Amino acid sequence: LLILRNHGLLVVGPTIPQAFSNIYRIELAAKAQLLAMQTGAEIILPPKDAYSKATASIRRALAIDDSLADAHAAQGYLSFYYEWDWAAARRHFERAIQLDPDNTMAHLYSARYYSAMSRFPESLAEVGRALALDPADPVVTSSLVWHHLCARNYQQAVAAAERSLAIDPNNLSSVVYLRWAYEQMGLLEK
Repeated sequence: LLILRNHGLLVVGPTIPQAFSNIYRIELAAKAQLLAMQTGAEIILPPKDAYSKATASIRRALAIDDSLADAHAAQGYLSFYYEWDWAAARRHFERAIQLDPDNTMAHLYSARYYSAMSRFPESLAEVGRALALDPADPVVTSSLVWHHLCARNYQQAVAAAERSLAIDPNNLSSVVYLRWAYEQMGLLEK
């Protein structure tokens, strides 16, 4: 990871999906840390401990009841972001959506999976489903911007960012993604 002055972050990986996953994980970790720091509470659970506790809890829940959509979505998330087991992640996301087609987060996680695999039509379709389920959620609205950026649909990314910011002008992700879209379009003055 490099933090480039006036240019943002540069993240690399041995493959495009891995580089995508790296930057997305860094963004999620930074957001989680900022939110945790805002509480003023001490962060006492190291990430490895949190991961092992989450994994144990999810596996226990699925052993008791394999029809829990949220548990499959959570296991897919862990498989994708922490274990880098793409096939398991996809299976869990698909199972979560099969069990609960109205599960917004399962659609978002599935969209992230497809985007990381460079399957942008599927990615945009999944984030579109999440947006239809929860059109005012700032995570969902900014996710649409992100997925358009990944698909190199810069004009659609700008339009999605503007819609997202109309709902929540303080949506930092949408602000950052809008800037990136403008950069890609050569519109640095915006």
